[in-house]
Amino acid sequence: MNNSNNLQKVFNNDVYINQLKPTAKAAMLIRKPIDQVFEAFINPNITSKFWFTKSSDKLEVKKQY
Repeated sequence: MNNSNNLQKVFNNDVYINQLKPTAKAAMLIRKPIDQVFEAFINPNITSKFWFTKSSDKLEVKKQY
């Protein structure tokens, strides 16, 4: 069996799909002072204007969401 057939067989195997680790990467250039950027990401009053439509509370260190 050649490599493309092996790949097709593995790709169609449900076990292979479960072994994939989800990965997401994003980047954004923000031309503002770091304190303003940080506040914008943790303060729902600001974040809801550019990132999310709503938020339940301000983000806090070591808090799980």
